[in-house]
Amino acid sequence: MKNFLFVAVMAITFNATAHQTSLKTGLCFTQSNTDPGFSFLRGHKQGHSGFALQWSMTNMTGIAYYEIQSTYEDPFDIYSNWTNEGTAQNTRANIIKFTHQSVLPGIISYRVIAILSNGRSNIVSGIYTTTID
Repeated sequence: MKNFLFVAVMAITFNATAHQTSLKTGLCFTQSNTDPGFSFLRGHKQGHSGFALQWSMTNMTGIAYYEIQSTYEDPFDIYSNWTNEGTAQNTRANIIKFTHQSVLPGIISYRVIAILSNGRSNIVSGIYTTTID
């Protein structure tokens, strides 16, 4: 009787685990292939000529171009003023680059907005903050 109960419990546990694993795999697979998102956003100083930003997307399908914005105010305050610094074309390269010329000294934050061509909601990157001397 103990052996029968042990086998029954193991069979139920195995079946429940197998169904959970396949469900999770299916959900991750669907989400990663349909919606573009930012893989990373990073930057570095370009000598005396400005500040260079680089970013990459998980999927570039449907992106018309990118808008680059900066602020010297608190980037997490909804009332902060964001300045449009320029645009970058969707060249479908692995890494997209933009150089912000004439950067003023201080703490500056950047964000990149992927403008979609199909009219859906645009995608906003995370915030990259740095100090310019």
